[in-house]
Amino acid sequence: MKPYEHIFTALQTSMFGTREQLDVALEEGSKINAIKILRSDFGQKRFSLREIKNVVDRYVRLMDYMVRVKWLHTQLEEKEKLFSDDIGIKNSRVRLYKLIKRHENNLKWFPTHIDMKHMNWLVEKHNLHIYKFKKTYTYPYKHSQRRND
Repeated sequence: MKPYEHIFTALQTSMFGTREQLDVALEEGSKINAIKILRSDFGQKRFSLREIKNVVDRYVRLMDYMVRVKWLHTQLEEKEKLFSDDIGIKNSRVRLYKLIKRHENNLKWFPTHIDMKHMNWLVEKHNLHIYKFKKTYTYPYKHSQRRND
């Protein structure tokens, strides 16, 4: 079993509150503290430092992606209120909702390139790129804000 699969399985159950601690550490912008939390919970010798760093990086990418999916879902919800007769918007929202639920039920899941292409297509089709995702929507982690400035 790959290290990220084992750790994500443990984070999914989150019996010890590890995921909440990890989220707090990442909100403060400290990947180092997130690594320390995972190393203390999963043992110093079981996984190498590099493996735990890779898990934290994968978790951050996944959370950033899910923030974007949720943003797109809310934008399409607003569009659906304006154009209630458009079936395509409703179907797209249903597909995005399924992606969100799939993520909530399984942290090991990572989006496919088809999901990402569909999201880009939705943004272009509904002219959502004019809303400037980076400026109008807050990222969950401070390090993401520094990266996009």
